Amino acid sequence: MSFLRWDEQRASEIAKEALNNLRINEVSFQINLGMIDKALDLLGPSLLVQIGTSQNEIDKFLFIYNLASAQAWLEFIRNVSASYRVGFDNLGMAIEAGGLTLAQIGTNEVELQKLRIKGCKASAKFYTTVIREGRESDIHLKGFKERLFTEMREGNLSAIDIGLTQVEVSKYSQDLLA
Repeated sequence: MSFLRWDEQRASEIAKEALNNLRINEVSFQINLGMIDKALDLLGPSLLVQIGTSQNEIDKFLFIYNLASAQAWLEFIRNVSASYRVGFDNLGMAIEAGGLTLAQIGTNEVELQKLRIKGCKASAKFYTTVIREGRESDIHLKGFKERLFTEMREGNLSAIDIGLTQVEVSKYSQDLLA
């Protein structure tokens, strides 16, 4: 249903239903919080009293949502190395949105640095494989080589760390200069 079609009564009903879903631990926090947010946009802060809640309760649900989101992205990073950048971006957004600390989500700077290096290494190995299997005529090959060297630099990785020969490093470097 379009939010533009909501009248005040319908917005209030939907917000109240969303609040009830949150209170019974409905899993779809994002959807329910979004419904309340849209109703707040339409009706203003008085909606909270009207549906029997307060900003503190809404903030509590936001905290729970952001904490769960951050923890899920942390697990993603721990388990899916090659796509680590997406995980780190989303983890950072959840931490910032929730005002969370690393301790609250079950990690620390040391672990995150290790995970970042692990991700750089997995990603660099992926690009190495793609480049080796690619054709020189592939228009994306130069971009893959750039990504490979970016991952090596950011992860402080040597050619040996990712299984590259010095001949390959020299060739790929020359290809980027051409």
